[in-house]
Amino acid sequence: MVWVLLDEAVLRRPIGGPAVMAEQLRHLVEVGESRRIRLLSCRSRSATTR
Repeated sequence: MVWVLLDEAVLRRPIGGPAVMAEQLRHLVEVGESRRIRLLSCRSRSATTR
């Protein structure tokens, strides 16, 4: 099993425009549904102050 820890800022950082971002998030959801991979997100400090 592979555990992946992503900083929330990585998920929010705009790279390649909205279509690319949407596809990347869809891919993460698909990968996260695998029994072999666990995706975790840790909250950014800056996200808590918004």
